[in-house]
Amino acid sequence: MPSSRWYRPEPRPRRLWNSALACWSCLLAGGALLISCSGGTEPSPVASVRLTPADGLSAQPGDTVRVQAEVLDAQGEAVDGVTVVWHTSAEAVATVNPSGLVTAIGQGSATVTASAQGVAAILGVQVGTGISAVAVTPSTETLVVGQNAQLEAAARNASGDALPGAAVVWLSSDTLIAGVSSSGLVMAVGPGNAIITASADGRTGQAQIHVVPAVASVQIESASEQLFTGDSVRLNAVLRDSDGTVIENRNITWSSSDSAVVSVSTAGVVKALSAGAANVTALANGASFAVRVVVRRHVAAVSVAPSTLVLRSGEADTVVATLRDDLGNELSDRSIAWVSSDQSVLAVSSAGIVTAIRAGTAIVTASVEGRSAQSAVTVLAPVARVVLSSATGDLTVGGQVQVTAVLTDSDGNVLTGRAVAWETRDPFVASVTREGRVTSLFEGTTLVEARSEGVEGELAIRVAARADSVATLVGAGDIGTCSGDGDEATAKLLDQIPGVVFAAGDNVYNDGTAEEFANCYGPTWGRHKARTRPVAGNHEYNTPNATGYFDYFGPAAGDPTTGYYSYELGAWHVVVLNSNISSKIGSAQATWLAADLDAHPAACTVAMWHHPLFSTDSGSNRTRDAWQLLYDHGAEIVLSGHQHNYQRYAPQTAAGQVDPAAGIREFVVGTGGRSIGGATRTPIGNNEVYYTGGFGVLKLTLQPNSYAWEFVSEAGKTFGDSGETSCH
Repeated sequence: MPSSRWYRPEPRPRRLWNSALACWSCLLAGGALLISCSGGTEPSPVASVRLTPADGLSAQPGDTVRVQAEVLDAQGEAVDGVTVVWHTSAEAVATVNPSGLVTAIGQGSATVTASAQGVAAILGVQVGTGISAVAVTPSTETLVVGQNAQLEAAARNASGDALPGAAVVWLSSDTLIAGVSSSGLVMAVGPGNAIITASADGRTGQAQIHVVPAVASVQIESASEQLFTGDSVRLNAVLRDSDGTVIENRNITWSSSDSAVVSVSTAGVVKALSAGAANVTALANGASFAVRVVVRRHVAAVSVAPSTLVLRSGEADTVVATLRDDLGNELSDRSIAWVSSDQSVLAVSSAGIVTAIRAGTAIVTASVEGRSAQSAVTVLAPVARVVLSSATGDLTVGGQVQVTAVLTDSDGNVLTGRAVAWETRDPFVASVTREGRVTSLFEGTTLVEARSEGVEGELAIRVAARADSVATLVGAGDIGTCSGDGDEATAKLLDQIPGVVFAAGDNVYNDGTAEEFANCYGPTWGRHKARTRPVAGNHEYNTPNATGYFDYFGPAAGDPTTGYYSYELGAWHVVVLNSNISSKIGSAQATWLAADLDAHPAACTVAMWHHPLFSTDSGSNRTRDAWQLLYDHGAEIVLSGHQHNYQRYAPQTAAGQVDPAAGIREFVVGTGGRSIGGATRTPIGNNEVYYTGGFGVLKLTLQPNSYAWEFVSEAGKTFGDSGETSCH
């Protein structure tokens, strides 16, 4: 307590009483206790002792106060000349000297007694801790709603010395803004300002608490998130509370996920260091937001390909631009500006696709980041017409003629330097080189076609047989397999024999698919595809509509909807029938056959189909009507396959009767390479040769009025069959 609480009353006159008093005591109000004693017959003049102050003392260590003791008689008058004796109950708490000067020593309670002639008064003394000031640290604090902060209160005496262990009471001026625990832990409750007070022994200290809203979201605003090396950009982070209100003046922590790519300062300034990508994050009060920053190197060079381009009107192509940095690394994902120097000649898209509009020239330029490259484009007038001409359109077998193609545009101007593709409609009648040189091969008519830029021209070529021509027809059936090498053995025989190759059906196993023709027929007999006229077998039709067969052989196999056709070979007429469909009288195939034979009355005729009418193994009646038509028109030979062996029959009728004069000779040649069978069977009537010992091919030499046959066995076999005879 300050010393101002101590006071001294003015001394009053005193009277001395000599009488002795009987001892009695009573507690005086305010803490002074009066003690009386009686022990004689003469009463004492001292009746009481009055202390000032009378209501007790409260002091701090080191304080002093003068206590006045007034001796009174029974009438309450002061008694002078009486000695007052002073006493303290606890000198560790307070002392008192003979003149009543009380000195506070240490914390605690004590009583000071003043007595005179056996009469005493007692004064209570309370000595405090000595706290003269309380300091709170920190004195100011800014908190986010939901955060806590620990305050410390330090009690000190008048000399500034710390007084540990002081009991401190904490109090908040507004608990809706900030609460405080008994230990000084402040809890931020809501936005606003509050004062936290720490009290100890009547002394107080304060801290100012500022509570701000919590950051609910962070949003980074930037001008660009794509930079080039060396560029810098400042990112702006916008903070909002849960109501969406923008929050100002908050500390933001910036960071980069890859400081080798981009760095970021405490102010949010991002600097691009090297090519790559990194996330830049802004963090404030536990809320964060990140943006991905892509760093690119500048384009140092641009090139385009092709550098020159030739197009026809209406055509389109793509010019490709390649971008590189100063290190030569190829760059991608850049925006390229494409420009045509003459949009009436050439248009160019944003992807570099150029479209020719009309004849002329134009420059296409690709530009990016101040760099550019160019491609020169020439647009040619399109071909509007192709006209073919030759010295003659009539050839004999083996003859040649040059066909010339003249190309013109829509205005009739002759065009040069254009690519021309040549082909013949029927490559077995005539062939044509890429320069337009035509060579006749077999009797018949075909069209020579020249194509340029989608426009075609054609010229008819008619080929007649020479009167003295000799032709060769060689082949077999039941051929291709990927599980053996018999087909390669017979293909090697074909390698040595010129002429037209016949493939008598079941040309590839097992199902006649496009893959089987490519993989199991192509490597062997496929070597002779250009001179082959095929026959459809039953295995070809294991694929619906025999599409693998017709797609592989193309026009050489005839109309894919029928599978039958004819052609001229030297002086002979060759008929190919499809034994997988009906050839009975009245059928489409029989009607076609009759008309075809009527158109070739003077020629020697050879016919072929897959299923034999006569066979040691098993015959097929499905072609009996066709045989009769051939017999009626004087045909010489029928070739078949199906049975995996070689058989030759005497000339006979459709009923199987021998007829040397007008009968048809049948050859069964199923020895192309698939397998050999029928060794245990007995030849049937009219059979002249039956061979089951190996693979081979049948070679027919066709003279204008006669023919010769020869069965050629595979290497290592000695069997042979040959003969010759005249046509009917």
